[in-house]
Amino acid sequence: MLFFYHRTKERVTTMRRLLVGNLTAAIVMGMPGCKPHGLTAAQRDKCAAQSARLLWLCEKDDAVLLARAPEESFLSYVEGVLGFRPTVYAPQEMFLNDARSVAEAALADIKLLNALTHIGAFGDSWNIAPFVQDPAVYKLAIEIGLRVQGMNKTIINNGLATQLNDKAWFQKRCHELDIPVPSSVLHRRGELEDFPVIAYAMYQRSGTIVVRHTTAAGGSGNVKIASGYTSAEAFREALEPALHLLRGGDVLIEPFYIFEATPTVLMRIVGGTPHLVAIVMREVNDRLASTGGVMPARLHPGVTLLLEQWSLRYADAIASTVVDGDVDIDWGIYHDESGDLRLLALESNCRMTGTGPIVAVRDRLYAEGPVFSWNCDSMPVEYASFVVAHADFRAQDLLWQDGEGVVIMTPPHAGRMGVAVFARSAEQRDAFRRGVNDLR
Repeated sequence: MLFFYHRTKERVTTMRRLLVGNLTAAIVMGMPGCKPHGLTAAQRDKCAAQSARLLWLCEKDDAVLLARAPEESFLSYVEGVLGFRPTVYAPQEMFLNDARSVAEAALADIKLLNALTHIGAFGDSWNIAPFVQDPAVYKLAIEIGLRVQGMNKTIINNGLATQLNDKAWFQKRCHELDIPVPSSVLHRRGELEDFPVIAYAMYQRSGTIVVRHTTAAGGSGNVKIASGYTSAEAFREALEPALHLLRGGDVLIEPFYIFEATPTVLMRIVGGTPHLVAIVMREVNDRLASTGGVMPARLHPGVTLLLEQWSLRYADAIASTVVDGDVDIDWGIYHDESGDLRLLALESNCRMTGTGPIVAVRDRLYAEGPVFSWNCDSMPVEYASFVVAHADFRAQDLLWQDGEGVVIMTPPHAGRMGVAVFARSAEQRDAFRRGVNDLR
């Protein structure tokens, strides 16, 4: 079944926004007592590159705070697609090295803080919209005189923002709401001694298992251990990467399900009421890490109905706390041993997600549906710069024009870039996707 949800191009509020790309905060919140050096260089670099996606969420007169300002050519490209150029703020590099997020860096960079305080002088017409709610963003908002969208002091002090992005908390809440989840075992950070025993017991029952960080880990939070180890000693050696995860935070030990489909339901909570935004058919790697997605999702009507009902049931349960903002749920669909179709709620993100910018661009480029899209957040490329990538895509007649084509979502960096295809039919979408893949 093809599903198209109602889209609006108007602002939900007349407030202008300072969007904050504090992607590293989503990792840090799962690492109690984490110091700045607890973040790896790869995590920092990936988060800085991915934060450029927030530009696509901007509306006219919005601004965005990023860890690293994109190259001028990419900003000009964004302006050409959107019809306006968001104002971009970024701290000096020296302040990022001693900070766990771009918000912390902004607080330390006096020159930047003064510039942001100028926005605060018009605080009645601005608010801060962070990638994820965290104490540093709240402190920054107070410092420059703005309010934080969907966030208050109680949420910060009670650590609820962390809970709402924690896989274990999410699964526990789903149990209470009669929403099906994997047969997981939670193991606490640092409890290393009995971890191999517990993991091996599940391995013997289930075969292949996956160990997942309960919070975001910048793409390195899942470890899959395939079947085939015949002794506890051999299994223990294969478990070493998972032990490394456990040293950094809590983990879930789960059977590895072979999913036939992995949809994500994106919802938006406005004034305490959740609304369906999109169902995306996620594409994942062999460790269940998302690599992109396809819209609209092609699902059986009965499956779509269950996804909607269960997703909204969860969103309703947390809506009074979140107030405003995006929340999504990642699902897995499979057939059990009896041949019955099963759905499992895997995790939820109560923050900005990779789907949000895709939906935002779609809604800006198309006044009405149907629209068919595909995106890859981290496509392997060899381009040294955005200028080179843009020229290659243009030479192959792939760039978006006349209602279809490719939008470059994030510029090339460290051998990766983000792209999205939009078209009026599934056939045209797939044709553009093949054209993109031919450039790899």
